[in-house]
Amino acid sequence: IKAEMEKLGFDKAEFDGLGNVIGSNIFNLMGVACFCALVMSFGPDKELMVRDFPVCIGASALLVLFMWDDVLQRWEGIVMLGLMAAYIALTVVQALAARTPETEEEPVSLLRCVAFILLGMVAIIWGGDLVVDSASNIAAALGLSQTLIGLTIVAVGTSLPELATSIVAARKGESGLALGNAVGSCIFNILFILGASSALTPIESARGVLVDGVIML
Repeated sequence: IKAEMEKLGFDKAEFDGLGNVIGSNIFNLMGVACFCALVMSFGPDKELMVRDFPVCIGASALLVLFMWDDVLQRWEGIVMLGLMAAYIALTVVQALAARTPETEEEPVSLLRCVAFILLGMVAIIWGGDLVVDSASNIAAALGLSQTLIGLTIVAVGTSLPELATSIVAARKGESGLALGNAVGSCIFNILFILGASSALTPIESARGVLVDGVIML
């Protein structure tokens, strides 16, 4: 995304990973979840309330704390990666413990599943790329600020997969998947995406991003 923004003539410093992740998370929590509720009313699963929501809030608070000096250090990225590994391990252990006997359903061929996954990935990537490029050009032509474009248009474009998946899940009555997808994406964005990025090289934040982090929290 940063490379595409630079091709359009935007200042590299204004489009850091922090602004994109924070904007994407705000859209996930205030946009994706709300769109799903418009499609069909639903309530969160108990597991989501007990485990995933507290982890999401904790990760957001940790990010705001780490951002206080306007930079994510390498050691902070390593800490976030460690927390991500612990969260995944906890999720897998709880999922294995809660397994129920398989119900008799018509099996779907492995080849068909792989084909659907690949086609879906291509469509999502291509569609998201079109949205980001086109909307960024329009916003730039209208004279909108670079930070605003990064926190809104680019963030929404990168959140389209979550939006599409959650709406489909909501229409099928899978409320846990619909809301869990948005919350899980927020956790993954902070602990893994920012964790891995800052572990490789420190990430400096643009001015005002700390305020957006507080809004996200």
